[in-house]
Amino acid sequence: MGNSGYDGTVRLWNANGGLEHTLMFRKNEHVYGSELSGELLGPLSWSLSGIYIAAAIANVVNIWHISGTFLTLVYYILHTNMTAYQTS
Repeated sequence: MGNSGYDGTVRLWNANGGLEHTLMFRKNEHVYGSELSGELLGPLSWSLSGIYIAAAIANVVNIWHISGTFLTLVYYILHTNMTAYQTS
């Protein structure tokens, strides 16, 4: 289960209601996490395979890869020019 809000984070919870992960949304190379305070993150989306999770603010999408207990931001995408930036 997961949620997002106005603080630039995505939180993932386990079945018992305990916090498992807090992910920082990255709007660009220099703006992420608490610097996004006041900007609403859109609804979360999971891939059918369950190994990717995505969230968006306006024209930017972040995609994280879920591998066991590790989550890695793999892309942030700017919709205005459809440019994908790989983070690893």
